Amino acid sequence: MATLSVALCLELRYHQRVSQPVADKVRRVAYRKGWWDIMTISKERKQEIIAEFGKDARDSGSAEVQVAILTERIRELTEHLKIHKKDHHTRRGLLMLVGKRRRLLTYIKKNDVVKYRTLIARLSIRDNI
Repeated sequence: MATLSVALCLELRYHQRVSQPVADKVRRVAYRKGWWDIMTISKERKQEIIAEFGKDARDSGSAEVQVAILTERIRELTEHLKIHKKDHHTRRGLLMLVGKRRRLLTYIKKNDVVKYRTLIARLSIRDNI
């Protein structure tokens, strides 16, 4: 069962040649092995971002950390969309993340301009607010 590729199993499921439980089992194996976990940030990477941009190791809620995490997700989704040009659902999600990051950056800029400028310099993003 594990030798079937995910795409093949889903293709077969589409043509009704594989039962639903078999397709579900392949989907679970794919999640476990990390094949479908391409567009998310790993726990380790998220902890690195929190350690780099947060006040301490448990500071995951500050605006700076949220902007850094969103920037990482935006970069991964941008790379995904370079390959999958017709993935409009992901494109919409990307645009929503960009809007959320822009609102957080506006909040940071309104409260502390120096912190805003250092943050965009560290993240290598443009100042278009």
